[in-house]
Amino acid sequence: PKLTKLLAPQGKPEPSDEMLIREVLNTYEIGYESEDLEKVMSCFSQNYYSNGRSYADIRSKAFDFFQQNDNIDLTISNLNMYTNVIDGTIIANAILTLQYTPVEDQQPKQVSWKFALTFASENDKWKIISAD
Repeated sequence: PKLTKLLAPQGKPEPSDEMLIREVLNTYEIGYESEDLEKVMSCFSQNYYSNGRSYADIRSKAFDFFQQNDNIDLTISNLNMYTNVIDGTIIANAILTLQYTPVEDQQPKQVSWKFALTFASENDKWKIISAD
């Protein structure tokens, strides 16, 4: 009986860090596509700082982008992650493709670039703390 109890399912397993970060990136994509600034910003740490940009700068840039563009489609592909064993952060490398139509000239545009996002766990949630 003890062995049976030990081998019985113990409930839903905790999602892996990789799965949780994929959820954050999915939220980021959905936030951009729905032009939901709060959803996009929920992916970032209040302590975000990278390349001279703070959380407030990212918020302002996303707000302006949503005001100036329609038909936004964001795709994150070729995602791979690794853990920085020194500080426990997780680095996510991927390709981001952004398609959008500027309100001003209505000419669809597409840009694509490689990025590296650094995630840290804050209050048991993974948040973007920097980007390259």
